Amino acid sequence: MTIKMKMKMKIVLLSLFLFTVMTGYAQQKRYPYVQNRKIIVCREGTEGVISSLIHPNWTTTPSHDETDAANNRLTAKFEVAAKDIAVTSSSTFTLQETVSRCASYSESSGDAGTWRVPTIRELRLIYALRDELDNLPNAGSYWSYTTVSSDSNKAWGVRFDNSTIRGSIASFEKSTYNFVRGRCIRDL
Repeated sequence: MTIKMKMKMKIVLLSLFLFTVMTGYAQQKRYPYVQNRKIIVCREGTEGVISSLIHPNWTTTPSHDETDAANNRLTAKFEVAAKDIAVTSSSTFTLQETVSRCASYSESSGDAGTWRVPTIRELRLIYALRDELDNLPNAGSYWSYTTVSSDSNKAWGVRFDNSTIRGSIASFEKSTYNFVRGRCIRDL
């Protein structure tokens, strides 16, 4: 074999190696990701978001604030409701009304009582992945169940508006502010 052929062989082998590595890399899942346009997967087994940021499955979100490392976390896998909660002509509620409506929300037989209000981390993740999820409007602000640590009368929310503050978090008065929407989630 000539030196020129050896060099070509090395280039071909190196190219094949790099292609194999890149193909394998491209096929790896990127966490978190959206499944079926309605489920957010943060962790599967030992893969994904680090386990210290994952909370156990809940049917109600425990009271917490943004400094609570035990509860202001993500669930490993959760479904985002197909629509905002609304029973009357108004589509906005106080936080307590949102909690109550999520507790009774249902999309299919047997899932009532499994839906809850997201933490601020979960809500911000929904916002970040909104283009991959079905039925999320680009307007309005949404409640989280995370209380503001400096004022327990307020809770955090995320603005989905088409404005310069889009995606920002804001605090809202829990008992009187009723211009905020509710979108329930359930842990899977």
